[in-house]
Amino acid sequence: MKHLILILTLTLVGLGACKKDKPTAVKTFADYTFQEIKAQEANFNSNPITYNGPTTNFKLGSIIFFKTNLGNYGKMEILNVGPQSDYKLKANVVVYDPNGTKIVDKVLNDIPAQVAYGYDFDDPLLPEVSQSDPSKSDFVWGVTNNILVIFFVSGNQLTKGFLFKP
Repeated sequence: MKHLILILTLTLVGLGACKKDKPTAVKTFADYTFQEIKAQEANFNSNPITYNGPTTNFKLGSIIFFKTNLGNYGKMEILNVGPQSDYKLKANVVVYDPNGTKIVDKVLNDIPAQVAYGYDFDDPLLPEVSQSDPSKSDFVWGVTNNILVIFFVSGNQLTKGFLFKP
């Protein structure tokens, strides 16, 4: 009987040693929380985030964190950038109020690359706003010096973004 118990014990120990390591779960856009966005605030700035620039660029699947001109926090996932003929942008956008309540959860579809217009991320409808009234704009997608750029800048310079996951 002692031998049987010894054999069973060794078998169980051997099986335990052969367990595979659990793979690390890959975080998706939906997994990033308000708290994680807010924790990155020190990295936010008003520098443009480029798509085809000479330095760090975003790409399909990139995640950008931002803060709006009204103090709301958000995240954006780049879903598509159209061909050179139009460079239309498609992105998931989620915005939280300063208490962490979700106020916007939308997909921006076919946003043309033009710096004359921006979008108000504080409004659940994500309306397009003219840059002639830049205080309402939180987000602009456009071409500057042949470089495709996302700007998180408004007239009062409080809007800021950060390329969290290139």
